[in-house]
Amino acid sequence: MSARFERVSGDVYVLRVPFGCVWTSVILVGDKKGDCVLIDSANCGERVDDTLIPALSELGLSLEDAKYLLCTHTHGDHVGGHKRIKELSPKTAALCTEEQLPKLRDPLKYSKLIRSVFPEYSPEAPAGLCGTEPDGILKDGETVHNRLKLIKTPGHDSDAVCFFDTVTKTVICGDSLQANGTESQGIGLYMELAPYEKSIADIKALGATNLILSHGYDPIGDIALGEKAVEDCIAVCENAVSTYHSVIERCAREGLDAPEIARVLTREVNAVLPEYLFLPLYTVTAHLNEIKNKS
Repeated sequence: MSARFERVSGDVYVLRVPFGCVWTSVILVGDKKGDCVLIDSANCGERVDDTLIPALSELGLSLEDAKYLLCTHTHGDHVGGHKRIKELSPKTAALCTEEQLPKLRDPLKYSKLIRSVFPEYSPEAPAGLCGTEPDGILKDGETVHNRLKLIKTPGHDSDAVCFFDTVTKTVICGDSLQANGTESQGIGLYMELAPYEKSIADIKALGATNLILSHGYDPIGDIALGEKAVEDCIAVCENAVSTYHSVIERCAREGLDAPEIARVLTREVNAVLPEYLFLPLYTVTAHLNEIKNKS
């Protein structure tokens, strides 16, 4: 059965697009013809054709009904379909932040750069990633489509943002909340610790009624409905950071190197050890840098 848009709250929907052993989300805000917004575009143009377009059609919509195409950050599994959407619907305005701009123009270059930090532990970058020239630049706090407030939430990566839908009080988080990661990545992924912690606090301060995350994270899933569920979700993310720091600090005192710490941490939080360690290594290194800076 093909993937379909699932209503989360009001006219906000999530489409879970297959991506390896997991999935990545495309968010639809608005369900009226000519008056919609797409947030993220999945991992490649093929998923636009075989998953996104049919899912929109079931709602009586097409790509041309999207006024704007936004992104939560520029990792390949979130912007891989941008170019195809713009090819099929050139009037859809692709918007991004200044931090996202160079990466959106050349996501393959950035994907290779991410992997070059830990080359021994990284897979090849997905060769099919193509760049997109944005139609406009968004600033922190700016509102799109009279309802989607952009909030910069770095940590997972430097260009990560959330969109707070003021109509449904839903935060579209992208990967800005990680909990304990997905099956494919091993543990929660953040490249910088202090910004990630601040971003969690900033999301918490919004007082949202709902959260939508871009993947199914252990143990929180991808959707939190209701204020209590939102509070619990954020608490899990905060606790994961604290647990990671304790384990990494202990392992560092024992003299373990970063790859071994990543393996120990993954085991101790009962996560799945990924085939490639480069994503856990980013998180471990972020904590090690914080420990070093405070010593």
